[in-house]
Amino acid sequence: MVGVIGSFILPLTKSEFSRALKLGQGRGLMHVREFGLGEVRDEVIQACVKNLVFDTQCEESRTRWLVEFIDGVPEWLLEPLLHAYETSVENRDLFQMAELLCVLAQRGCGKARQALYQQFRDTEWGFLGEEELLELDGAEALLWIVEQLDSSEDIERWRLEGLVSSYDFLYGDGQGRKLIGQAPGREAKAFLARLSQPRQRLVGPRQRLEPLNAASFIEAARHKQISVGGVRFWSTRATSEELQAVATALKTTDNPEALQLFLRCFQSTGFPEYWGGLIELANHQVYEVRWLAIWVLGHHHHSDVRALALQRLEENRTAEGEFKLLVRNFEKGDTKRILAALRRLRDVDERDFHWLLGDVIEIATVNPFKENLALLAYAYEKTPCTNCRQKAVLEMHRRGDLPEWILQESKFNCDFELREKLTAGSESK
Repeated sequence: MVGVIGSFILPLTKSEFSRALKLGQGRGLMHVREFGLGEVRDEVIQACVKNLVFDTQCEESRTRWLVEFIDGVPEWLLEPLLHAYETSVENRDLFQMAELLCVLAQRGCGKARQALYQQFRDTEWGFLGEEELLELDGAEALLWIVEQLDSSEDIERWRLEGLVSSYDFLYGDGQGRKLIGQAPGREAKAFLARLSQPRQRLVGPRQRLEPLNAASFIEAARHKQISVGGVRFWSTRATSEELQAVATALKTTDNPEALQLFLRCFQSTGFPEYWGGLIELANHQVYEVRWLAIWVLGHHHHSDVRALALQRLEENRTAEGEFKLLVRNFEKGDTKRILAALRRLRDVDERDFHWLLGDVIEIATVNPFKENLALLAYAYEKTPCTNCRQKAVLEMHRRGDLPEWILQESKFNCDFELREKLTAGSESK
């Protein structure tokens, strides 16, 4: 398969292939399937020893995808992988490498299995290699790990319970404790004794806190006596009358810290009714006040909000969430303005760019005009986040407007959930 496929051309250049690996785009695997690894082998090695996932907290591991690039146990990968696994200090990289070594061990590589045992240790992310060893060697691995954790008093009990739960997930409920209970060594007995200890109460008897009324909340916010988390907790449970009282207080406040806390009460809902003063706050000298005001304004359909959005686009000021302003104030023809603003962006932090594209996807979803397919396609091509890419693809698919080239590329995407959803969608037609 050679030639133009949608927005890319096969074969990919080295830089295009490297970018495809970073973003998890299916074109990278399509290239290898068609042309082999050839000159891009080093890029595959790099992707194996460096976890390229944008956000490890909410995106799946790339291991399942990376092994599709590799046949058997190639020496060109094994040696750099073993070296990196021994020397790396980055948990996000180490835990991906452990998964890859497990696959190579399952393919018969003794060095990979040995490395998992040798580098097993406690980390901030958990026990390195725990799940892989349990999957490879089952009962033998669990008892070996218990021996290594002889000084388990230094490890939180919930982590020990997590080890047993991992074993139970693979081999059946209750099997972990049963196995450890039958083991003769003192380490196993000490491990079970630790699990059997009653949980310690870290604080005294729980005090029932009386919920703040609107006046108490406003006073606490004015004196910075409530946290951001506390504001979220209070505002989601506040009555409409209480929120109206906060809105009234906000209108007479000029303290930036109090303004931020008051604005957060309306971050998910908007103001009880549109208030023009929010436009002034969107131009506040304090950054946090500005972006919170824009966030709140994005919930309102109003000509002033649309005018602010168009002004910011013209001024090339779109890095503080201004695209949110068009979610409920979009009009036909705005797609060209949005795309032009996106293309003018320079030196935007990757995380900020991710949030901007998330707003663009929301604009296209809330305003399902034909022209907004261009926004979804742009987000598909540019977003560093596999979850956002999935949203864009599924929205196009839901409308029946998914380009054939995106459908075909998605079959090789790093996002297996997307693959499955598209397959299920095709079979249901």
